[in-house]
Amino acid sequence: MQEPRNLSWCQFNQSRKFPLLFGSTAVSACGHFRLPDDLLVSLYLSCGVNAQFSDPGGFYIGRIIYWRDGIALEIHYDAKKVAETTIPLTTGQTVASLLGHHEQFFYGHVVLGGTSGLELQPVGEWEFSHAATALDPFCIRPSFREISALYVKSSGMSHKLLGPFYGDITLAEGENIALTVRSAELAHSCLAAPP
Repeated sequence: MQEPRNLSWCQFNQSRKFPLLFGSTAVSACGHFRLPDDLLVSLYLSCGVNAQFSDPGGFYIGRIIYWRDGIALEIHYDAKKVAETTIPLTTGQTVASLLGHHEQFFYGHVVLGGTSGLELQPVGEWEFSHAATALDPFCIRPSFREISALYVKSSGMSHKLLGPFYGDITLAEGENIALTVRSAELAHSCLAAPP
């Protein structure tokens, strides 16, 4: 084993409960499964800024399904599944992307450490409470959705301007220009007055 001063971030995390919040029990609701400290060494989840997910400390690992050849885990918020991933244990894969189940979740990933502690746990489907597997708020990154493309409609034809775009974007009024804003929460239009 390496000296502590030479441990990488992931190696150091194998000896503590991170990405779980300090004080989490890591024990399933029935008490038969314990999430090993060395299994998860990093977790990152980017979510949209929204009043529905206003508390970064509200996310937790809600369910784990473990079979000898793989593991699936779900991230929950207020007892609802918001992201999940499945990781095969026989391929040596250590990084897996989180699949979001809500439009406010953009991307994320989980990094596995060792599996020796997992091999001592029983196979099955295990439910967890927030108190048992609360995620450290450091792992949750609120973010704003970037503009990835702009469309310009002219003479009945639509032209796509490829992004992503950085810095300031100016939409200027002009003759016969209609600006429309559409989203799930807001839908309104405004017509720019000709000069």
